[in-house]
Amino acid sequence: MVFGLGSIIGPLIAGVAMSQVGPRGLFATTVVAHVVMIAFTLWRISRRAAMAEGNKTPFKAAMPARSATPQTVVLAEGSDPLAEVRETPVETKQD
Repeated sequence: MVFGLGSIIGPLIAGVAMSQVGPRGLFATTVVAHVVMIAFTLWRISRRAAMAEGNKTPFKAAMPARSATPQTVVLAEGSDPLAEVRETPVETKQD
């Protein structure tokens, strides 16, 4: 929802800034938006206590189920997926 509202309001603000300042207004609008996001992030970080060490779990990468294919499973295991292809002799037809 926030992304959608920003997509609506952002071009309007940038248009007004460009009509007042010229092409530099677009970049000024972008800079202001980024500074606001950074300030909000730093404010949120300062308001939230750090998670206790006992509640943390070790990071474990997991493959997303939607993109898991037999090829990605083989690659995830660390084996060479082309090893079987390289070892299989190519049959040719002789007339």
